[in-house]
Amino acid sequence: MTQSEAMKQLKDAGSQTESVKQYFHQTEASDKSKVPNKAEMLPLGSIVVLKDGEKKLMIYGRGQLAANSGQGYDYIACLWPEGNLDEEFMYLFNNSDINTVFHHGYTDAEDTEFLEYLGW
Repeated sequence: MTQSEAMKQLKDAGSQTESVKQYFHQTEASDKSKVPNKAEMLPLGSIVVLKDGEKKLMIYGRGQLAANSGQGYDYIACLWPEGNLDEEFMYLFNNSDINTVFHHGYTDAEDTEFLEYLGW
């Protein structure tokens, strides 16, 4: 990847982050119950099973917008231990959908700062 391609990816990621931030701040004004609580947000790398689910999932993104509807979700995850196979096996869900947390992922000051930036 060239430096200009990397810079474009960073710029695109920044505008996606801004879109997520705007979605959740607009939601906050209309329905406070849909805004994630920073204390409840799981770090990336956390392993969970959803309610009525059997398969473990690994969280690899937070504050996600569904491409087809623009609806916001707390997390995106892939199958564990398989990893990210393709779009068919990406799961969007919220904190309230989690049944069991098997592993808490890594967090540090940078992660906390990012959550604060999002307003969580």
